Amino acid sequence: MKFRLIGLICLLGLISPICAQTAADSTFQRTLDSLDADWDAPMAKGIRFNLDGASFFVDNEYFGDRVCGYTLPGFRLIPNLTWKISHGVSITVGASWLHFWGAHGYPAGSTYGIMPAYSDSNTTTLHVVPVMQVQYYIPQGPILTIGTLDPSTHRLPLPLYNSELEYAADPKNGVELYYDNNWVTADLWVDWREFIFSQSPYQERFIAGLSGDLHLYWQDWKFYIPLHFLGRHTGGQGLAQHMPVQNVFNASAGLGFNKPFGENNMFEVSCRAMWFHQKDDPTIPFSTGWGLYPEVRTLFWNKLLMTASYWTGHNFVPLLGQWHYSNLSAMDGNLTYDRTQVLTFKAEYEWRPWRQNYVLRLQGTVYHYLPENRTQYSIGCIFSFYPTLRLK
Repeated sequence: MKFRLIGLICLLGLISPICAQTAADSTFQRTLDSLDADWDAPMAKGIRFNLDGASFFVDNEYFGDRVCGYTLPGFRLIPNLTWKISHGVSITVGASWLHFWGAHGYPAGSTYGIMPAYSDSNTTTLHVVPVMQVQYYIPQGPILTIGTLDPSTHRLPLPLYNSELEYAADPKNGVELYYDNNWVTADLWVDWREFIFSQSPYQERFIAGLSGDLHLYWQDWKFYIPLHFLGRHTGGQGLAQHMPVQNVFNASAGLGFNKPFGENNMFEVSCRAMWFHQKDDPTIPFSTGWGLYPEVRTLFWNKLLMTASYWTGHNFVPLLGQWHYSNLSAMDGNLTYDRTQVLTFKAEYEWRPWRQNYVLRLQGTVYHYLPENRTQYSIGCIFSFYPTLRLK
């Protein structure tokens, strides 16, 4: 089943397009506006020191029985060295240090998502994981990455991906193919979450994803067809082969367009239909579900992004997305909702005080539940930085 899942993702990656990153995407990504054009040339050679990181303070004021509120005060720091060998090949080696202010110990033994479960019996003083990446710019083709993947939301919408994963969790590790041209951009990845040794009592676990858009242009209008797919596989052999194999999927497809207006402004409208399916996961009481997600975004001065969206869903559970859009309570696995309806309003302001390598982001989000008429909100400040030093 594991190989069939990977094969399905690869097949979809060959036939499905994806959308390129825009100024409205997550700010915790290294900028494409290079300060060293010679270094960014695919055939360049040299050695560079990078200091990638983010300092964040995010307060999620969530109440009720659907989502548990939490605060994220801390930083993630990734010092690393990149060696560009030749012919489009580069090797990056470093470490990722994730720290939460006030934490007295860190749960050990698993990859960190957002807010891992606390454990008294198995903790470490620091949470540091290795970073190792090999990247190959295939001539006239995609970029192949093996090892630690670059931070990216993969342009997935909120019901499918929580952007907090890009600064308050461990980096993704696995393999990725990224391709971009004027009409199609493709991003296909596998994030390996759990490795098992021989006779291990645990199961292996990975998440595979595909995000896609086909771009069509007419004058200064851009139309696109977004396609997204996420799959989580839990299984393995050895002792794990006696445990049930679990597969959980999210997928979406839709239509959208955007149009610039004035100077550095853009208006965008999209609508996505989403699906959920799972097999043999005892923690999820649904086997299939759906959701509908229309969204309007307006970007002002290439700095202020205003977003308004509506969500309605039935028996939908997000793999990596915001739990506000789930029909299953995050606090009580026995508590379900027949129909979720959520209005979301979000504002993000980006300020680049020095160069493109430093970004301060202020953000605020309001989730209003219908028909309960209950409101939740989140506010935060995130300072992302990625200075570099050319050594050779």
